[in-house]
Amino acid sequence: MKRRETRFTLIELLVVIGIIAVLAGILLPTISIAIKKTHIARAKTEMNSLMAAITMYQSEYDVMPFAYDSSADSALLSNDDYDVLISFLSQTGTDDDKNVGNARKIKMLNVKKDATYLDPWEKRYHIVYDCNYNERIADSSVRGFYASSPTTTFPYTVIIWSEGPDENSSATASDKSNKDNVYTVETNWDSAKGHVIP
Repeated sequence: MKRRETRFTLIELLVVIGIIAVLAGILLPTISIAIKKTHIARAKTEMNSLMAAITMYQSEYDVMPFAYDSSADSALLSNDDYDVLISFLSQTGTDDDKNVGNARKIKMLNVKKDATYLDPWEKRYHIVYDCNYNERIADSSVRGFYASSPTTTFPYTVIIWSEGPDENSSATASDKSNKDNVYTVETNWDSAKGHVIP
């Protein structure tokens, strides 16, 4: 008896490719959502570490880093000040930056790359701090917060946030670019999801 060779026909091959394409179409959005959630969780963890380092600094030196302008209620760190802050909290970077605010040379923050602490989307975190030690931060200092009145303040000494996956934020609270911002405090951008300012 002669053995018949079994081969895939073109139709069978196309059916298999079609099934793989459908499965990929189903899985890719799910994988994308999982990656986004992972990045958000990582950002929250890193912001909490940064918050802990700032609190440790305040405990050690009895002063907030860069809290030199007591006339303001709160202030947003500039990019240059942020880089210096990361340098002296992590004790990495140039000697001038390391020693400018941390004379005791205590390492308070672990960083992967010298003097660099970026969010999962490779942007700096934004830090707003209470300048006059009244435990109040003006909402106008925090991009994307909803203000119930123009003079709303929040009972915090530090608020840190990332612009999130879209790497964009707006001073207008209802702007959709703020929807994916990641904060160290709860916001009320989307109250349907349980985000409420305490």
